[in-house]
Amino acid sequence: MFLGFAGYFYYDGLIGYKKKNADFYHYSAKSRVKEFFKAAEVDRGNQVTEPTSPASSEEKWRAFTEGYEVELFEKRDARVEKKKITDVEGTLPEGYAFPQKLPQVFRDSYTEMAADINHIETIWKAYAAENGLSESSPEYFKPASEIKSQFNWAIGFGIMGGTALFFLIRTSGRSMKVNAEGYTAPGGKVIPFESIFKIDKRKWKGKGIAWVFYKDANGEEKKAKVDGMVYGQFDDDDPHNAEVLYQRIEASVKGVELIDFEEDEDESEASEEESSNKEGNSE
Repeated sequence: MFLGFAGYFYYDGLIGYKKKNADFYHYSAKSRVKEFFKAAEVDRGNQVTEPTSPASSEEKWRAFTEGYEVELFEKRDARVEKKKITDVEGTLPEGYAFPQKLPQVFRDSYTEMAADINHIETIWKAYAAENGLSESSPEYFKPASEIKSQFNWAIGFGIMGGTALFFLIRTSGRSMKVNAEGYTAPGGKVIPFESIFKIDKRKWKGKGIAWVFYKDANGEEKKAKVDGMVYGQFDDDDPHNAEVLYQRIEASVKGVELIDFEEDEDESEASEEESSNKEGNSE
């Protein structure tokens, strides 16, 4: 899962976000065209004698679009926040030209767009499909800092995924075993029952971990872990159920020192007395 997230963020940083920015840029071109033709409609409706919109006539439109370069703003709707973008380094696909002129199809379709401004959307949809663009646009242009952050996320998840994979590989070939002779620890060490002299099970109920203390062939004291959370688990349907294996170990070494949490007798008696007093008061 972690490696999947790492790949997802890496793709977005390398390709995905830049592709969305290219979509945003092309969509901005369509938006600018629509703004020009809306302004022309307003001029005609107000019967302005000297319209300022470059879309007021085909002659003006062709002359204007010959040198016009698409303005790029941070937000999709430039009327909301006119913060113009001039530095696009690292934010667009490699080899992508900036700035760009209007797509030729908008420059050549004045008559249709002037007759019906909604025709701009028809032209855009066909242009987007032909060029592999999204018909809709992201809400904003993703800056270089945001693209860089995707790589940082990819590195973070990659480290977590690599760590998880390491431990998965490390534990996949290991298991705990118990037979008539002794206990085989996950690392493969065979510990005969007769060599075991102490078991620490204080963490068994809470964390599924116990420690087996034994003496090796040289008489040196050693210890081995019984790790039920990693090996065997506690699935009742699993023949290697950790609880079953541990109980077999404990049953096979009767008489050894067993370290466990035990309730202090004085505390137990005090607890019983307090409980009795509470019951008497309630009556």
